[in-house]
Amino acid sequence: MTSRGSDGREMYRVEGADTRCSFCGKLPQDVHTILTSRESAICDECVVGALDTISRQPGYLFVRIAFRIFRYVASLNRLFRLGPGM
Repeated sequence: MTSRGSDGREMYRVEGADTRCSFCGKLPQDVHTILTSRESAICDECVVGALDTISRQPGYLFVRIAFRIFRYVASLNRLFRLGPGM
């Protein structure tokens, strides 16, 4: 499956055996999603960690608010064990 990133480059959701997160080294079976480009890959857990770090920086009030809303919605998903598309 492909989509476009914010910079217009193609991003891929790949679950191949040789794909690892470029940041933490986890394999696709260890995380929910790994997004890849031709040069690198990042797992959903590292995306959340990066958003958390960015949201704590001075001057990123709206990112901080959006990240808190995201964490709340994600916690509801875990609480009710909702699947994709629900």
